[in-house]
Amino acid sequence: MEFYHFCTIIGKEYLLKGLALHDSLEKHAKNFHLWICCLDDISLQFLKRMNLKNVTLIPLESIEDEQLLSVKKSRTPHEYSFTLKSPLVLYILNNYNFVNSIMYIDGDLYFYSDPKPILNQWGDGSIFICEQRLAKNIEDSGTYQAGLIGFKRDSNAFQCLEWWRTKCLEWCFHWHEEDLWTDQKYLNKWPELFSGVIISNDSGINIGPWNEGNYESTPDFNVSNGEVYINNHKLVVYHFSGFVILNELEFDLCNYCRVNEDTINHVYIPYIRAIQKAIERVKSIDDTFTYGFALRMSREKAIHYYKYSNN
Repeated sequence: MEFYHFCTIIGKEYLLKGLALHDSLEKHAKNFHLWICCLDDISLQFLKRMNLKNVTLIPLESIEDEQLLSVKKSRTPHEYSFTLKSPLVLYILNNYNFVNSIMYIDGDLYFYSDPKPILNQWGDGSIFICEQRLAKNIEDSGTYQAGLIGFKRDSNAFQCLEWWRTKCLEWCFHWHEEDLWTDQKYLNKWPELFSGVIISNDSGINIGPWNEGNYESTPDFNVSNGEVYINNHKLVVYHFSGFVILNELEFDLCNYCRVNEDTINHVYIPYIRAIQKAIERVKSIDDTFTYGFALRMSREKAIHYYKYSNN
């Protein structure tokens, strides 16, 4: 049976999404371990109290060094989390010798089926990345998507990680500048700089709202034996980029574009239910909990406002 190693970065604003991600792994990955780098003490203490199965919590200071600390004040928490991706993966590979391959995953991903198709496509490759397939109305943010990336324990992957770390220390900001954007546009160069880069174009792996409108027609959703298929690819993991939690019942499905009705019914509603379950869990610990809610955002400002109740 397959065993999966994942890592992610979670701050207090992403706590609910991180809990939903862990819940999806428990349902579908079964044999997995998740390393969570906690950006702040609030997320660290909450997650400690929850005692999540198959999870190792990594305090931020465990991976910070002088170089990271030297750029920290010049970056927003979001930009700093982008900068931390390669240091986190390197930390795990350097400190846990039994990890022979690991997938970095953003905290706003959610699995809908077994991740095995990722391993099948990755095969003997060193590095695993996904095509982004941007819709025409979405600003160019790179050919590949940095929300799910796999690294094997080999010299080629270590070389790539060190290169990426150096580049992100030099520049990693949430704006466009020439051929740069956050940590992500650096991935454009990987296939030419490093060997063994496996590029997935599977529409069921790391698909996100940026794909809406990228097809000649509306993506073809199919449900068979309880599994969701998109264009004949099983939906493995969806990336809820731009998803905003207003409160327990109200959401902005994506803060930069709209998503279609099939996507809402097959993808977003199950995720909303997982978020609502996460809200119940954290409120059972602290009924004053508000982290992760966009408290200052009105429903009128939402790009795709949506209200959902199980009742």
